[in-house]
Amino acid sequence: MQRITSLFLVLAVAVSVVSLAQQDDPPRMSVKQLGVGTGVGEDRELVGESDSFPVDTRVWFWTRVLGGGEEGDYVRHVWFHDGEEVLNFGGLRVGSPNWRTWTNKILGPGSEGEWRVEVRDPQDRVLASKTFRCVGAP
Repeated sequence: MQRITSLFLVLAVAVSVVSLAQQDDPPRMSVKQLGVGTGVGEDRELVGESDSFPVDTRVWFWTRVLGGGEEGDYVRHVWFHDGEEVLNFGGLRVGSPNWRTWTNKILGPGSEGEWRVEVRDPQDRVLASKTFRCVGAP
């Protein structure tokens, strides 16, 4: 019984060390460009870029991710309104070492205030973020 307990303890320590080492690894992917705007053009570039949008606007969060392209590479776009998470687009595939991806949200009534969108990697590390404001209709 003591032998099984010792083996279990050694195994638990080994798993912890590997897990900590993986958390300390620098991210393989990085965000080269990002922005918020009113659309994404046919050339896959952001259009209508701004830091402020009126209510009832569809806002697009656009990112250019470098370093991906391997099987299983993805990022998430996590949207926050006044510091509270309101939307989480998970599993946005990163299909090459230079990849553009985007998500969008309509800023309906009650959306006034501060917004932040984060780009996170599969280990939930924030690679980049962008802030903007939603203002009442003119």
